[in-house]
Amino acid sequence: MGKKITIQGKVHNVGYRLLLLEEADNLFISYFDARNININGRETLVVFVDGEDATLNEFVDFINSNFPEKAVVKSISVEDFSGKIKDIDKFRQSFDTVQLSKIVQSGVVLLEYAKYIPEIRDNTKYIPEIRDNTKFIPEIRDNTKFIPEIRDNTKFIPEIRDDIKEIKLSSNRTNHLLEEKFEKLENEIQIIKLALVKAGIEV
Repeated sequence: MGKKITIQGKVHNVGYRLLLLEEADNLFISYFDARNININGRETLVVFVDGEDATLNEFVDFINSNFPEKAVVKSISVEDFSGKIKDIDKFRQSFDTVQLSKIVQSGVVLLEYAKYIPEIRDNTKYIPEIRDNTKFIPEIRDNTKFIPEIRDNTKFIPEIRDDIKEIKLSSNRTNHLLEEKFEKLENEIQIIKLALVKAGIEV
């Protein structure tokens, strides 16, 4: 009578099937199958084994006490299984093919990204310069705290500008009046000079 072992938790893509395949090999188990499936949205690894009772019990003990480093096991259940189980060599061939396919796909992705490595290398040469420039960030942060005060003060600029315009206009009017008075005064002086000359007084 074979065994069906159901393991749930974080059990996919952590090397679980390879770990159990190696142990089955070590115990000379002839029939072995392991499948990654999802049951109600939960990662599940279902393992089928068949062989001598003592060997199967040893295999179950191994499962209960050993698991991959990155796996998180929530539950393990064991039950008898009378169905047909794949020969371990056939499982190994199928498993190796799947793993090789994953490696090839990963390699293709890596090659796609590899073409960007020279550009990345060129860009990383600016990292020291960026690091040097970022040392001014605290100082900039301290200075920006005055921005609200500056904003409050600058609101008077239009009013000041208007006052300056008015002062300029007033100054222009004053200059014009002074010029008129000086011109009038010069005319009066000329009249006085002429009067004095007529009176026989040298000027």
